[in-house]
Amino acid sequence: MRIRELVIICAGALVLLSGCTHTTPFTDDHYFRALGRKNEMVVTVNMDQSAELLEGLSSEQQKLSAIDGILDRTDRISLSIDNSSGTAAAPAFYGGLEGNFGYFTANTALKFSREWKRETDSSVVYFHSDQNALDVMIPRSGIVLFSQGDMAEVYRRTYAERELFIPYEVSRKMGDGIAAMYMESPDDIMYLTDQIPRTMLLSIDSVWLVLTGTRDDYRLTGLISANNDKASRVLGTLLRMNYLVRVRALDVPLKDWQDDITIDGNLIMLEEMYMENKTVQDTFAKMLEQL
Repeated sequence: MRIRELVIICAGALVLLSGCTHTTPFTDDHYFRALGRKNEMVVTVNMDQSAELLEGLSSEQQKLSAIDGILDRTDRISLSIDNSSGTAAAPAFYGGLEGNFGYFTANTALKFSREWKRETDSSVVYFHSDQNALDVMIPRSGIVLFSQGDMAEVYRRTYAERELFIPYEVSRKMGDGIAAMYMESPDDIMYLTDQIPRTMLLSIDSVWLVLTGTRDDYRLTGLISANNDKASRVLGTLLRMNYLVRVRALDVPLKDWQDDITIDGNLIMLEEMYMENKTVQDTFAKMLEQL
């Protein structure tokens, strides 16, 4: 079961949504702060800001056209991906859709759907689909929770009692971007993974990355925290060497490109690294393939 299939399912189940406008209840603190645990990758996508990028993904347009209705209602998609569960092609996930979803009409639609069965676990009411091995819950207007298992725990940890995982200042930066990721003890750091030996991922304690900008001027900002100064120097040097190769291939040279990747003790700081359109589109398409 993948996210794009979930979106299609939700689009069908929520067909009874009224014309009332609803927004996320998480206006002061991002919902995705409570997503994730060690070794899980948290990914959040701002649907409004990513519209231009999605339009440029011609290979994905057929898939996206099937979910246009739900995407029009969705302001943000956030999920935690657990590569240790599920399969390599379809890892386990849980998270939430934030946007124009009405509590009453959405729950009514799911209640009368043949595909969804009402379940109760520790007084938590949700809907389960055997066909898709998926749980869905609408705790209030503006947000849809989803999980591939233990919805009661996901509801408690990410919504009702909110065990915050992502630091507040990091979450603010993530929320301002087109898309962002956060992970502790990572086994993947998106497109940067291909630029370093995979064994060196063991030297990384945490990483967060935020994509900003527009077509022809995408930028990547983030922070990689290594578990020792030597590892950060090696990792930082490898990233700078790869960045230099890309910079030299540009038609218009970048000024002060050295300042885009700096090393300070065990920290590697990425400050608005220039990202070519193709690199961003390929990375985004690869991410969509996992959804």
